[in-house]
Amino acid sequence: MLNNVEANLLACKAGDVAGEVFNIACGERFTLLDLIGEINTILDKHIEPRFEPARTGDVKHSLADISKAKKQLGYEVKVDFKEGLERTVEHIVSKIKDYPDKDADLLSANRDEIVHDFKGKRKKKAQRGKGTKAQSSE
Repeated sequence: MLNNVEANLLACKAGDVAGEVFNIACGERFTLLDLIGEINTILDKHIEPRFEPARTGDVKHSLADISKAKKQLGYEVKVDFKEGLERTVEHIVSKIKDYPDKDADLLSANRDEIVHDFKGKRKKKAQRGKGTKAQSSE
């Protein structure tokens, strides 16, 4: 989200960009397997991908070209893929307790275990001096 906010602020200050369209992204390509792998790392889990036949309209390769935003707006990536995904998972985990239905599809019955494991992992990471500060509401 920070990258999009930054790009919007830059667009407000830039001249002659009204009506232009810009790609705002990390400027790198990541596969669905990269995504699953990083989620596994963040949650300290082993989610196995399920491979299905290709469907009409599936995007096989995607890489947003951010060169126009860099050139015309002065855009630079502030939050990379891994940090952005970690922040997203942290936000979702922090909100899980707000879902009253224990059988909800969102991380289903394992949510208490996931919240506990995630908070513990964040504390250990902060203690090692790597990454962002662990936050706990315990």
